[in-house]
Amino acid sequence: MTLSVQIHYVNKVPRTDIHHSIKSVGGRNPDGKIWKLDLANAVAKALDATYRFYVSTGGKSVWVSVVKSASGHLYLKTDADSLNVNNLLSLPEFP
Repeated sequence: MTLSVQIHYVNKVPRTDIHHSIKSVGGRNPDGKIWKLDLANAVAKALDATYRFYVSTGGKSVWVSVVKSASGHLYLKTDADSLNVNNLLSLPEFP
């Protein structure tokens, strides 16, 4: 069974390549406990359908997909992203 999991936070790596900018993602469970996954584990959990990630921004929730860059690297991207907006990179850093 796939769990829908909201991503609240990211850890970013200062790079100009947006496909390699996120180091880890995480959020808060309903009990308030913070969880965190490095990018490779988050991608694997999404691909094996353990989790279906989403973000909520501007009062709207959007799904997060695994996509492949032109160089063949897998990364996470919100379905609503365009060339000018990246909902994941707009999330705050871990507290």
